[in-house]
Amino acid sequence: MSSNDSDKVSLSFSPRQNSFQQGLLGLESSKVAGILKLNYPSSKPLVAKRIELVFSGKEEILWTEYQPSGRGYTASVVQSEQHEFTRYSFDIWEAERNDGDKGKDNYEIIKNLELPFSFKLENNLPPSTTIKYDDGSARIYYRVVVVIHRKSNLLKLQGKKKVIKFTIPITRYGKIPYKSDMILWNSEKEKYGVGYDIKIEREIFTRGETINVPIKIIIRNSRVKIKKVSVGLKQHTELQNAGSLVRPKESVDLSLEEVDGDMVNLAADSEQEYYIEMKINIPNNDTVRWSVCQSLLVVWHQIEVKFVLESAQDILLEKEVKVINFPKK
Repeated sequence: MSSNDSDKVSLSFSPRQNSFQQGLLGLESSKVAGILKLNYPSSKPLVAKRIELVFSGKEEILWTEYQPSGRGYTASVVQSEQHEFTRYSFDIWEAERNDGDKGKDNYEIIKNLELPFSFKLENNLPPSTTIKYDDGSARIYYRVVVVIHRKSNLLKLQGKKKVIKFTIPITRYGKIPYKSDMILWNSEKEKYGVGYDIKIEREIFTRGETINVPIKIIIRNSRVKIKKVSVGLKQHTELQNAGSLVRPKESVDLSLEEVDGDMVNLAADSEQEYYIEMKINIPNNDTVRWSVCQSLLVVWHQIEVKFVLESAQDILLEKEVKVINFPKK
């Protein structure tokens, strides 16, 4: 959108609002609403027959493919894919018609006009997201598109349509379910004389939270020793096209705590049960992405608990969890 366009066609918030999004998407009925403003000078007014408004949500990925060339070096080609997952449109304004104007295009002169608009948001929409890499990127974004159907002017190279696009940020929210599923790990069948019992209170978390991980390890084989125990939260980001990865999956440790085996103490009145309580501290910043599952972009999270053992096979426990945006109190 050029500066001239922004002077003549603009969007503003509805009265007593500080954003275009109204309502907590994911928790309650929500919408995108505002006011479309047209301000044209008297010397060059807009002559239009119809104004259309479109609300669109898209996901888009870019990635680099490396191909060997005949000269012995690798050539890179940037590829892209886009998917529109929601779209609504309606005519917000139309020139008046007279009884005898059937079949004719009616036009009106517009200088100053304010038109309120509103689009209801589907409850399952993902949040706006932007991810950048050196060799690619991914984003989920929303736009309100203004399409002005006007008179064409070949001398001024003016077409029949004038299209102005406005990016609208969308925030999605979530909450802890009333009856949240717990993460339960316990060994029904012990291997090498090693058992365990771990309980985590839920599977849904947010930025800035601390997850308590109480761990009980049962060792019935005197030759087995605990060398190390670790707990952590991993974040996986996948760019996909037609169900296949277009670049290697990015996996990042958002939080990782490790302790040596001598820090894991025997439980009181026991010679076989060891106990330790560990913590996963989720960062409260943008390194933590919200969990998203779209056709082109997938962000998912995983809690991992690992025991490194002597004289027995190591034990790795993994469980997918969600990291979502809790509304601020």
